Amino acid sequence: MTGRIALLGTVLLGLSAAAAPAQVELSRLQPQVLARGKENTLTLTGKNLQQPRKLLLPWEAPAQLDPDVPDNGKKKDRVVYRVSVPAEQPVGVYPVWVATAAGVSAARLIWVDHLPVATESPNNHQPAAAQQLAWPVALSAQAEAEQYDYFRLRLRAGQRVSLQVVAAALGSQADMVLKVFHPSGRELLYVDDSTGGGSDPQAVFVAPEEGEYLLRLHDVRFRGGSGYGYVLRVGRFPVVEGLYPLVLPGGKEQAVQVAGPGTLWQRTFSLPSREGWWRREFRADGFPDAAPLWLRSSGVPEHREQGPNDRREQVRPVTFPCGVNGVFQQPGDRDLWALQLVKGKPVVFQGQARQFGSPADLYLRLFDAQGKQLAEVDDTAGEEGRLVFTPPADGIYYLQVEELAQQAGPAFSYRVEVRPRTPTVQLTADALVLNAPQGGVAVVKVTATRLGYNEAVELTAAGPSGLALSGNQIPKGKKDALLRLRVPPQWEPGSVYRIRLQGKLAGRKELVPVLATAGWRKQFPGIKYPPRPLVEELVLGIGPRFPKFFEVALAATEVAARRGTKPAQVKVTLKRLHKKFQDPVRLQVQGLPPGAKVQGAVVPKGKNETVLSISVPPQVPTGKFRLRITARGEFQYQPLQQQLPELVLVVKTKEGLPLVAPGR
Repeated sequence: MTGRIALLGTVLLGLSAAAAPAQVELSRLQPQVLARGKENTLTLTGKNLQQPRKLLLPWEAPAQLDPDVPDNGKKKDRVVYRVSVPAEQPVGVYPVWVATAAGVSAARLIWVDHLPVATESPNNHQPAAAQQLAWPVALSAQAEAEQYDYFRLRLRAGQRVSLQVVAAALGSQADMVLKVFHPSGRELLYVDDSTGGGSDPQAVFVAPEEGEYLLRLHDVRFRGGSGYGYVLRVGRFPVVEGLYPLVLPGGKEQAVQVAGPGTLWQRTFSLPSREGWWRREFRADGFPDAAPLWLRSSGVPEHREQGPNDRREQVRPVTFPCGVNGVFQQPGDRDLWALQLVKGKPVVFQGQARQFGSPADLYLRLFDAQGKQLAEVDDTAGEEGRLVFTPPADGIYYLQVEELAQQAGPAFSYRVEVRPRTPTVQLTADALVLNAPQGGVAVVKVTATRLGYNEAVELTAAGPSGLALSGNQIPKGKKDALLRLRVPPQWEPGSVYRIRLQGKLAGRKELVPVLATAGWRKQFPGIKYPPRPLVEELVLGIGPRFPKFFEVALAATEVAARRGTKPAQVKVTLKRLHKKFQDPVRLQVQGLPPGAKVQGAVVPKGKNETVLSISVPPQVPTGKFRLRITARGEFQYQPLQQQLPELVLVVKTKEGLPLVAPGR
């Protein structure tokens, strides 16, 4: 059983702890489940939660500070909201953020359910103190170190109850084990990992006789604490272990096979025509409660396996681009797909199973018409296998799809996307949440995985107007860029925005989305394949202005230059207000006479002064010129500029006789 570690915290990129304001940390939500169609009380605990401005939710229903809680919104470690959830909100996992005057927190995940919601009783760590469950229920609980959690469940003889633990899916560190005991104390059910649930147990239990049954849950390593929360669902809902096919063509009704423990259901779903992920709920006969589903629609034809397809003579070529969908029915099952390929035109075969919730681990092999193996792949760089093949000749080629460990069953479905190889890139961001000081800069690293495309990638941001981007090009042949997003000064601390980053390729109209999968995996390493909608957007929070880190002063307010001979000079002193700020400060001089030249317009790195020297050519008329000098510097990606007092430049003749220029 694999450990699940979820490190949660605000990502305030580019700012050291010494210079940055206190970061907003959201460490726990209580309860971890919200009842839809109702107003819920939600307690947030963490650090620097005072002055909350907004609880950011994936729906539009209101969330307000609870007025009945004394000093609510003034405490650093705790804030309480009243949260309404729309009645039509699908059951499942959703992200939650809180924005304060200091910025926005990293996300926490919360469960939404149509079942009645309850919380765990304290001290239910002995059988005699087991909590009695009035089910159906979605119960918010927490594993404690070296402790069991006990619950009692009264059932009739032959009564069927569905049990589901949601922990890893919430980013929890808990890796739960579930046991059910007979009223006599005999163990009847043990669930550790489960098909369709991964490390989260789920099962259907049928009571052999009437009585009170005991549920016992604990972390497999007997660890616990605030990062080890879970939701226990008890009800009459279908336990979903897998779907077939994994992807549907959009825009029309399609039959879907839903696999459960020892059963298969057939249902029809209609998805929007555009490609994407869609939340749905699933109910089955005899199961009045709902199970959550994520369904995916594609923009290409989707083929399903037809009849026997384990020998070359049994299959006919399919046209591509397309998706080929199958399910491993028996151990050792091998599916063949035939394709007509053209010499010299490369084709990409992308395996898809685990990323869509299937337990299958795909092994792809490619054969020619004579049965000679030409290529194979299991995983690619830690992800599901991608096979790129350039046909040596025109003809029929055969893709063989297997389950690597020869496992099988109705839940072991797969999809392989087949398309011509076109030069492109995959773009990922290394953060889910960005914070910028008011009028400052948020920074995020964007990485390009190049697939035959070596030209530059121009990065753009879709969202609120006013963002100014710099560093927004991944140069030709380079793999990443540090993208800077300068926010408008009128965006106030505590405000929060959703943005989508995209990449524009040379000569292409379509934009490539920047997915925050790298940032997701840093924050939720136990969720390797998050649903794509959860990584398509980044959250941008605004904090207080970045502290001043330098001050510049002029030694004089008036200097004289003799045209064509002696330059004007003025000493510029720099006071560094932060000990770590040692970078140069540049001076921009405006209002100079025509042809005048400036030297010393930089206070060098690590230095505290410079001499600004202004040379005036002979043809400049004598008189006074009023100069505007701006000092500019950058510290930890944050810009600062200071407008200096006006400097008067007096231009004199060689002999030093001042003359007044015409019009002055």
